[in-house]
Amino acid sequence: MQQKKIKHKIEFEDEELSKEEIKEIKIGLKNIEKGEVQSIEQVAKDMGILLKEKKIR
Repeated sequence: MQQKKIKHKIEFEDEELSKEEIKEIKIGLKNIEKGEVQSIEQVAKDMGILLKEKKIR
C-alpha cells in the first residue's frame, strides 16, 4: 500500500507567543508524548464522519 504525501499550508504570525500560549503548547506536546491524543482521522472515524482530502497547489 502506497502512502500519500500530504502537503500542509503553514502560516506564521509576526507576534510573539504569550506565556499562556507557550504553556498550552507544552501541555499539548506532553499529551502527545503520553499517547493521550487521537488524530483527527481517528476522531472522525469514531464519529462516523468521512473526511475529504483537500489538494493544495
